[in-house]
Amino acid sequence: MRSLRALAASSVGVGSIIAAGISGSALAQDAVQWRVEDGGNGHWYATTAAVLAWIPLQDWCTSRGGHLATLTTSNELAWMKGRLPVVNRFVGGFQDTTAADYSEPSGGWRWVTNEPLIADPDIVPVLDDCPGGVVGVCGCGPVGAQNVLFFTSCCGVRLDDIGDGLIQNCDSIARGGIIEWSADCNADGIVDYGQIRAGELVDVNANNIPDCCEAAEGCNPCLADIDESGAVNAVDLAAILSNWGTNGGKYPRADVDGNGDVDAADLAAVLSGWGPCP
Repeated sequence: MRSLRALAASSVGVGSIIAAGISGSALAQDAVQWRVEDGGNGHWYATTAAVLAWIPLQDWCTSRGGHLATLTTSNELAWMKGRLPVVNRFVGGFQDTTAADYSEPSGGWRWVTNEPLIADPDIVPVLDDCPGGVVGVCGCGPVGAQNVLFFTSCCGVRLDDIGDGLIQNCDSIARGGIIEWSADCNADGIVDYGQIRAGELVDVNANNIPDCCEAAEGCNPCLADIDESGAVNAVDLAAILSNWGTNGGKYPRADVDGNGDVDAADLAAVLSGWGPCP
């Protein structure tokens, strides 16, 4: 990623591309979920309305709680192609020229999630860098110019390497992308984005990150149920008072906010959460 960001910093006109791409609706279409019950991973996906070079588009996705989509199995690839208009859109694969395994055309490839990108014929048939051509005319650009992935319309709509939109030539333009939401900040096994959509987690600032995660306060609505009885009651109050000034000892859940001390904040959590757990 560092090599791409260095390129971005030295490129002319990127700011105008970003400004043009962010206006308007955030998504080109509503997000869809690859449901676990359908054999999926529970993640959510959508196409972006923003049209940007690859680096600012990845930043755009990050600012909305997601990332450019990663595809690690042929099943995920087939599902995505069947549910989204993917043609000519960026995904989250890039070539890290600082990596130990970097070589042209197929070395150093990664997903933005740090998963290795394997040139599986079912996922990425050919990483060829299309060597040759001249920047500024119809050609592929210099060696190493094709350093990110997109969906080509060719050959059954597959992933292919292409320019990142910063080295300008016929093959390197600003594009839309596919955003993926996979974060599970409260570790409950459910992707946060879906819980926000369903109203189960609050997101007042609309950045698709649960407010409880940003505040580091925990997203369990009944953390103050210290004895896990299903209600916050006198037993939990007694646990707070009997462990006051400690780290909770044999009752670590008495430190409700996890700051290392059973104190007034934990007492307040019990009092404010009094009653049956939702």
